[in-house]
Amino acid sequence: MKTSDILGSTGTPQPPVPARWRPYHRLLLALQARLTGDQSALRADVQAALEPHSESQADTASDQFDHDLALAELQVESGLLGEIGAALDRLHRGTYGVCELTG
Repeated sequence: MKTSDILGSTGTPQPPVPARWRPYHRLLLALQARLTGDQSALRADVQAALEPHSESQADTASDQFDHDLALAELQVESGLLGEIGAALDRLHRGTYGVCELTG
C-alpha cells in the first residue's frame, strides 16, 4: 500500500518535505511499509476459513481466538496507517508540527 492509496492521488506531485522534518518523514515511511506488510499477513489469517475441530473444543476455541486477535490487530493497524497517512500529508503541506486547534 502506498501513501497515495491512503490519501488518494491528486495527480500532482507532492511538494518536498522541509529538511528539519525529513528524518520523521523517513521514519513514517518505514513504519508505513512495515505495517502494510503486517496487514497483508493479517488479512491472509483473517480470510482463512476456520476448520471445525469436532473432537476438541479447545482447538476450536484457540483457532477462534487467533482469528479474532488477527482481526483486532488488522483494525488497529488500519487506524495507524490512516494516522501515518495524515501525518505524511501534513509534512507535505508544511503543517506538520503545528497544532490543528490553535495553529
